[in-house]
Amino acid sequence: MTEENQVTETTTTNAISLNAQAKSFLYETAKWSHFLAILGYVLTGLMVVLALFLGSFMALLPGNAMAGGEIPAGVNIFMSFIYIVVAIIYLIPTTYLFRFAKGAKSALKNGDEIQLAKALENQKSVYKFMGIFMIITIGFYVLAALVGFLTAMMV
Repeated sequence: MTEENQVTETTTTNAISLNAQAKSFLYETAKWSHFLAILGYVLTGLMVVLALFLGSFMALLPGNAMAGGEIPAGVNIFMSFIYIVVAIIYLIPTTYLFRFAKGAKSALKNGDEIQLAKALENQKSVYKFMGIFMIITIGFYVLAALVGFLTAMMV
């Protein structure tokens, strides 16, 4: 029997009720989550705007990085693409966080257990996404370090 099944079976037989302090903590968590979600949406929007105008910004830079003084064709488009992909990835946990905040505040105001469960499901999804994303990121770091090490050994 998995841990998740055990928790589900236990909660169906032993109902959990939240005391005033727990409700207060949950409500405050929801308020901060709402603030962070709104900030996440704003930053995501700024990333998209930056991606759209990245080519223009890079063209204005004096001595554009490369030895010849010009950025190779396609680099601006590639960088814009990367920024848009990162913005889309960042949008996923931000949306889960916003749904949690909205649902938790509403559930606590209305005393709706089903809505609270849905809100907590969204909170779980935030952490699950962040955990999976962190595993992937660490994997890329390990791969980059390995490639760097092997490249240095070949020289």
